[in-house]
Amino acid sequence: MKVHLGCLHHSFYEVAARVVAAEIEAAGHEVVLHQGAHAELYPRLAAGDLQFMIASWLPHLHQPFYEPVQDKLALITPVFDGGGGFWAVPACVPADAVGTVADLAKPEVAEHMDRGILAPRGAIAICDRAEVCMDAYGLSDAGYTFTRLDGDEEWSEGVKAKCADGIWFTTTLWQPHFLNTVVEMRRLDEPEAHMGGPDTAWLSANKAFADTAPADLMAAFERIRIGLSGITEMDVLVNVEGLTPTDAAQRWRADRADG
Repeated sequence: MKVHLGCLHHSFYEVAARVVAAEIEAAGHEVVLHQGAHAELYPRLAAGDLQFMIASWLPHLHQPFYEPVQDKLALITPVFDGGGGFWAVPACVPADAVGTVADLAKPEVAEHMDRGILAPRGAIAICDRAEVCMDAYGLSDAGYTFTRLDGDEEWSEGVKAKCADGIWFTTTLWQPHFLNTVVEMRRLDEPEAHMGGPDTAWLSANKAFADTAPADLMAAFERIRIGLSGITEMDVLVNVEGLTPTDAAQRWRADRADG
């Protein structure tokens, strides 16, 4: 049978989708991958246009997208635990000066900061929560601006360049993401928890389909245990070593089989 798999934008989602697709194909089924944004894929999954989606971050980050359609969805298997979005500053910013998001608004801190905060537009759920933080912690009043860039690469390259130049700045980041392995960023405490807490990323499904899906298909998902380290490893293969998501997933699966 033909299985329609939704995949949210970003390379770390796509490598996970390629691992899931490989397991579906190993069970003898064809996979059609559909990439899109949260506001597009969640309704399509609920309507049955998609059978599965990578991935629903719960209970925090994706709750605004999941809650309106949760009665029509099923959570199949965890892809990884401990994901989440956060604010970060480069290691050159002293921890005794900036330890929390609220510290960014202090005049003696703000005067040293590059107050143009950039984030990738595709990280919709994280950007939405970050903009709540802008108001909650007085960052807008302190002169910070928040801009959603169209491309992930423009944002990630900007983060790397600022770190290399020793510029004081802040950005939103999340785990898993390859940048956590290539630049030294320090996570800030966010006491009011507007960014949410630790999430589990689930392979989610249209409930009506999952209830009647072939047993061999559903059994394939029992073999999917990627974890944060596996996602990060594949994300590095794509964004640092230049592999395609398909090749990164194949290498990770092969290494896992050998191990």
